[in-house]
Amino acid sequence: DTETKLEVHIKPQINTNAYLIAKTTLKGESPILPGPVSLFLDGAFVGQTGLPLLRPGGEHDLSFGIDDQIEVTYKTLKDESDEEGIIMNKTKSVERHTVTEIHNLRTKPVNIVTLQVLPASKNKDIKLEILAEHTTKDYERDHDKIKGLSVWDFALDPGAKKDVKLGWKLSWPQDKTLTGLR
Repeated sequence: DTETKLEVHIKPQINTNAYLIAKTTLKGESPILPGPVSLFLDGAFVGQTGLPLLRPGGEHDLSFGIDDQIEVTYKTLKDESDEEGIIMNKTKSVERHTVTEIHNLRTKPVNIVTLQVLPASKNKDIKLEILAEHTTKDYERDHDKIKGLSVWDFALDPGAKKDVKLGWKLSWPQDKTLTGLR
């Protein structure tokens, strides 16, 4: 006996595909032994995967691949670098605004999970500011205790469209070198 919740996961910074995920929790008192599992979607065989040992209450995500009924477009609206300050105490900064446009082409509502990564630093001189006026509300910052991972989780009705906006500004002292920012 299982409890299953279908979600569509989108990671727009990586690609504009939407992936259908079945989040499954094992109910009952008996475990499921590890092994191969055949995946069926709407009665059609779509692939095979493996399951780990699942104990009662254990959770596992099954991916059913790309969901072509969810249309995703990702755009960078602003990407600017700047220097601020007068002679002393100069700082460098990067400001970026993006929008992920999501359109549900299904005939049923679907739960959308949009995951985006923000710059994360252990150095206290490097400051990240989420720009509220350029960011869609109701997101979870540092999802699953992963620093820099932001998640928007919402239901999208049939035929509906939603924009997920993200705006941030990263600043650091001019005498520091910042690497790894794309």
